Amino acid sequence: RKGTKEIEGSFEVIYDDETDEKPIGVEVLKDIPKGSYIMPHQMTSSFIINEGSLNNLRDLTEDIPDVKVITDLVNFIDTHGHGSVSDGIGRTYVELGVSILIEKSDDEDKINLGRWFPGFGKRPVYSPVYDRQFLSLDLFLVATQDIKKGQRLYRPNNLWDFEK
Repeated sequence: RKGTKEIEGSFEVIYDDETDEKPIGVEVLKDIPKGSYIMPHQMTSSFIINEGSLNNLRDLTEDIPDVKVITDLVNFIDTHGHGSVSDGIGRTYVELGVSILIEKSDDEDKINLGRWFPGFGKRPVYSPVYDRQFLSLDLFLVATQDIKKGQRLYRPNNLWDFEK
């Protein structure tokens, strides 16, 4: 194989060429049973930004010319970030690890990953269990089928979209 690197002992980043400059996907190095967490450490290392801070960054890029680094950051957040599965959280979770290299697809036959918990709408008024667990609901990925060694990981294009 050209240009591959092992990640967390279970996954390997696949590169388009030997220069390691063009990652094209993530391959599984050992069998993973349906329901297993996928890259939980990567996912929980996501950057969390609240809605107000993100809006301030967007405003800054409009008010001050030549803030390319801020513009690039906002573009990265827009590309790799997603909101919460419940209303009212006001946070964007931005994946920073290898998980951003997992290929996206609309082909149901290819897709082998999904959210750990589907969206369910409005946040409960008070629920100690929910308050302790909502971060997990917003971040964790699981295998939606048995994934065999050598297969590539695919997630749905609309993974973090949900009906409320």
